[in-house]
Amino acid sequence: MKWIQTIHRKNWNSVICVHVRDAAINVRSMYESSIKAMPAINGEKYTMKGFANTQNIKEIPERGCRITVGFATEPESVRSQNVKMVHFSEEAFYPSTDGNNPALLESSIISSSTSGPYTMIVRESTANGVGDYFYEQYQKAKNKETSYEAVFAPWFMIKLYEETLAGSYYMHNGRKKKGTVAEFISTFNEYEENLFFNHKLCTLENLNWRRMMAATMPSESKMKQEF
Repeated sequence: MKWIQTIHRKNWNSVICVHVRDAAINVRSMYESSIKAMPAINGEKYTMKGFANTQNIKEIPERGCRITVGFATEPESVRSQNVKMVHFSEEAFYPSTDGNNPALLESSIISSSTSGPYTMIVRESTANGVGDYFYEQYQKAKNKETSYEAVFAPWFMIKLYEETLAGSYYMHNGRKKKGTVAEFISTFNEYEENLFFNHKLCTLENLNWRRMMAATMPSESKMKQEF
């Protein structure tokens, strides 16, 4: 969204809704740091400033673009007008009460958005069990029952999720074990064999990372939910 606002479109407003206040502060800080780090474009250096004495709305005055960052526990913080781009972050963790639930929050924001080139509505989350609003909406998208496109990003697509086999040490049964790469491969379970041999989706470093991380989680199901 920042790429569109700084390169392609002027007067192009966005809304980012996260699940809790601290996440909103983090997202806002990331956006500000990104703008500050940008080189000048056509001799112009972009800035990011507060908009109309509000706490949750920032503006890139050189582009006329507003960025509203709020959180689901205070729905008024993300209501806006003439929105071109919307990002619902960690939607599975939005609170659900009689007066405030994900469906109402979504509809209030989406109703002020427009469609067409360079517009978007993104609904993103880590999994949070089965049966909640986000789960149901993802299943509908997966079954092509809505206008949304279902996108699943598996853990092994993320470059950070690697652990080297330096010194021929690898994870086995929750602990580091010294041995050869061949010995590491010989300890693969069915899931690991499927990823590495059958589908060729993972590297050895990916699988070593997964074992390391799984050893810190309370259960395999929790590992799968978080990653």
